[in-house]
Amino acid sequence: MTAATPTSLNAATPELSPPADWQTSDVPLNPLGPLLTMWRHRALIFRLGRRDIEALYRGTWLGLCWLVIQPLLLLAVYTFVFTVIFKPKVASATDGAATPALTIFTGLILFNIFAEALNRAPRLLHSNRVYVIQVIFPIEILPVVALGTALFQGLLSFMLLLGAFLIFDGWPPLTLISIPLVVLPLLLLTLGFCWFLASLGVFVRDVAPFVGVTLRVLLFLCPIFYPLEAVPGLLRQVIMANPVATAVCLSRGAIFAGVWPNPWHLGIYWCASILVCWAGYAWFMKTRKAFGDVL
Repeated sequence: MTAATPTSLNAATPELSPPADWQTSDVPLNPLGPLLTMWRHRALIFRLGRRDIEALYRGTWLGLCWLVIQPLLLLAVYTFVFTVIFKPKVASATDGAATPALTIFTGLILFNIFAEALNRAPRLLHSNRVYVIQVIFPIEILPVVALGTALFQGLLSFMLLLGAFLIFDGWPPLTLISIPLVVLPLLLLTLGFCWFLASLGVFVRDVAPFVGVTLRVLLFLCPIFYPLEAVPGLLRQVIMANPVATAVCLSRGAIFAGVWPNPWHLGIYWCASILVCWAGYAWFMKTRKAFGDVL
């Protein structure tokens, strides 16, 4: 599922010029600032995202077919390893509902969206410095584009997941329709972290390797390869503090066990995600004036 990440969105071209009514006078403390930014520049975000995706496998023989081939091969490997060799129980909620490989694959889809966006964030402005120092450009959309690219790959993997579910377990439960309510706060949370790390990465070069190590730790501190019930006592609270853990647990319960997301847990997750998204955006907008001097 992890693809070669483009190092830059390259120099500005006429078709990627910001809208004529673009202005830099946004108030960072506006609670609706992140949403207004994404809506105002939605056409530009779409064009940059499309070019970013096309650049992933440019020059390869199979091109964008790799977007489907990679997750398909990984799903085949997971199915073999976790149904033939190890045969673990990922969570009690999945007993008799689906293979362990599919539950693990679900968790990895969500974690990869989070990890791929955050991996790019600290170097995002360095690799696109032409937008920062040479042209008038809404650089706050660059983390949105990075997240959009990761989300597009995640959606393709999710479609393969649903196809495999239909083959192994038949029609999914009605609770599947609650998945957007679980994934959207994860995206807001990821975007907030991306804005913060993109800004911090301009001033502190050590952020990029630190994020890489932290993501590896978070992967194993997330109930993807093991059930949450297997974690003893207070350590379970540490595991659930992982930004992806709530999304993984609620999503797997909705897809494989037919369990609606707990309103209390979902409400807390939404509130925390909105707060992090707004705080990351406000930090980025407050510090953006210094980017040109550092880069």
